[in-house]
Amino acid sequence: MLAPVREKAGLAHVNVTKKNKNNSRVYDRRHILRAVLCKDRETSAHEAQGRGRGCVGLATQGDYLRLQGDYHHNMNTLETGEGELITVRRLGNGETKKNVQDFLPCEFCLGFFRKWDLWKHQASCPNNPPPSQQPRPYDNPVLNKILCYMNRGAIADIVRKDDLIKMLGAFLLEKEGERDCQLVSQKMRELGRLLQQLMVVENNEAVQLSDFIKPEKFDVIIKAVRETTGFMPPIRGQQEVNIPSLALKLRHSLSKCATLLHNQAICARNDLMAKEIKYFQKLMRSEWEYKISHHSLSTLKERKMNAVQVLPLAEDMKKLRKFVKEAITEHSRQLKLSPNVQKLDRTCEAAFGEGGDVK
Repeated sequence: MLAPVREKAGLAHVNVTKKNKNNSRVYDRRHILRAVLCKDRETSAHEAQGRGRGCVGLATQGDYLRLQGDYHHNMNTLETGEGELITVRRLGNGETKKNVQDFLPCEFCLGFFRKWDLWKHQASCPNNPPPSQQPRPYDNPVLNKILCYMNRGAIADIVRKDDLIKMLGAFLLEKEGERDCQLVSQKMRELGRLLQQLMVVENNEAVQLSDFIKPEKFDVIIKAVRETTGFMPPIRGQQEVNIPSLALKLRHSLSKCATLLHNQAICARNDLMAKEIKYFQKLMRSEWEYKISHHSLSTLKERKMNAVQVLPLAEDMKKLRKFVKEAITEHSRQLKLSPNVQKLDRTCEAAFGEGGDVK
């Protein structure tokens, strides 16, 4: 049904499917049609509704107007926090998650879907442009599986959208294979965290990691790494790092990313790009140690020296000794009553806990 929507008073919400007395579904969802400029003339919502069913292009034009109108209505709903969020698929009565923050628009058709199901729709969205015939360097079924099972969140979304991070994942899979999928996922998420901080530093969410593999962006990467790993103000001349291991891992990952881009530049015979990446790698070799690695290694060494070894309390040792003695006595009694291999094994296990003396 295509008709204007009267927003309900109250907070933003998502409606669910309804059924009548006969247990049949009620089709009462309303949409908003938006007037657009099409083929040098204004096509209004009234004209789109008035066309006959046999008209060619009715579904395409009608869907376009409907999704455009729903999108602008939903954006206004999210901005004001009031009204109904119109989704492409309505939730069932048994759905528990009805938060409007769980829905995101498709970048191709502008329809709103649950964010954990959005990737499924985009794979078959009619407005999604067909992929190029040339295979991408990160096309890998194992990599796609890793991205699919990656924990949902902002980091996962950044990883899925960045070509260089996915290229690194495919590169690592060539060596590690499927046995180390968890390691590959971890490396990609580490770079995703760095890229998230780079977006904050640059105040731009559309940047890619490859935009920073340049000599003029080296200081920006250093700043983002310091923020991501938690560099603290120096105390008595010593600067401590909150996550020193991450700082060390990011160096290796960034070096691999730079190598991948350099290889691409060589294949494309792009001498300018290859020269810039070489300068970036030279900066990493000469400055990263003093700005990042030294402080991270010092923090790890200091934490290892100051690590406290917690010894068990005397009361705990007393309880353990009592438990082991009772276990030895009970298993020995059962072994004497009916000897078998299983009871002998249990008796030996209890005896080893006491020190190996079976009484």
